[in-house]
Amino acid sequence: MKLHYNLLHGLFDCLNNTLNNKYYAHKSIELIFKKSKKWGSRDRSFVAEATYDIIRYLRLYDKLSNSNYSYTKKNIWKIISLWIYFNIDSKTNFEKLWVFNKEEINKAKNILEKKRVYRESIPDWIDELAIEEIGEKKWEKEISSMNNKADLVLRVNTLKTTKKNLIKKLYNQNIHCEEIPDRPNALKVIKRVNIFKTIEFKLGFFELQDASSQLVAEFLDVNTKHKILDACAGAGGKALHIASLLNNKGNIIATDIHEFKLKELKKRARRNGIHNITTKIIDNKFIKKNKEKFDRVLIDVPCSGFGVIRRNPDSKWKLNRKDFNRILNNQINILNNYSKLVSDNGIMVYVTCSIFPSENEKQIALFLNNEFGKNFKIIEEKKISPHDSGYDGFYLAKLKKKC
Repeated sequence: MKLHYNLLHGLFDCLNNTLNNKYYAHKSIELIFKKSKKWGSRDRSFVAEATYDIIRYLRLYDKLSNSNYSYTKKNIWKIISLWIYFNIDSKTNFEKLWVFNKEEINKAKNILEKKRVYRESIPDWIDELAIEEIGEKKWEKEISSMNNKADLVLRVNTLKTTKKNLIKKLYNQNIHCEEIPDRPNALKVIKRVNIFKTIEFKLGFFELQDASSQLVAEFLDVNTKHKILDACAGAGGKALHIASLLNNKGNIIATDIHEFKLKELKKRARRNGIHNITTKIIDNKFIKKNKEKFDRVLIDVPCSGFGVIRRNPDSKWKLNRKDFNRILNNQINILNNYSKLVSDNGIMVYVTCSIFPSENEKQIALFLNNEFGKNFKIIEEKKISPHDSGYDGFYLAKLKKKC
């Protein structure tokens, strides 16, 4: 495969923004795509997949290139050179590519891959934490699974179309989909394409939403008579799903601490044809004013993201142990405060996209044993393993407030 210079420079820019300017990988890719509007789908696919793959195995490439986590121009080009050598048969002759001894590199790679932290490319602290949390045998399976590419999964917006109709419309554009068992509105796209360019996306016929995430709205068990709160709504993926389950009826309040996320939610709601969601900033004033007013409260708390590494491989490199402890404190504080919003006999659902018990069932145990949780009982929980499901790792706990 002949690699053109503009693609290699695009890959370099993506890595530089991710590694040095601290952008998330998907944002770095979005930026380069906006700058390179003449690229075809094959060019875009190459840059996106190469960026994710290098970030996914960054520790291994870092060690082989002797970068020592210093991502100078020279070291980024060395890493790109190694990725090209290991992944594609390229005859590209480009002066910025690193010329290395292949025999020595192969030997070094074989030795390094005997250790999980290099083979799966993870920081020591995450590896140690994971062994403490879920045991080495299970962790080995989970992290290996999460280093596979994430599937492209759609959620059909049943307010505008049917699953059958969407399959047909996308098939006519050579986009092939298959249904996912036990996910009534989910479709898996067989071959990656730029799905955002389709007229169906622009018309709001579907949203991108992982198969595990699609379980959350149904788990909340809503009807149109309920007063519903999505307390950590973000850009609104789950609120939009709840709205479609209610057939655009009833009333959903979607809150977040960030105004820009709620603006994105409004934009998505308009595209989806949804008008039963009201957005508000959540703060102490909101909590005091709405104490015990909601029949259903969804709390999708900020978490480590250690169940969605497959989708966001750079999350491995964005956190440290101190950050993780800060996340744990934030989760229990949110749970304590937002639980005040649940009415008597109401349901609260706690959700993370982590596979670690300290963020999941241990937080629920802490809550149930403190003054804020004494009137709640857990009635159902789900643990979704990336290895077992093939999709994102999630934890869902359903709690009922006693009278």
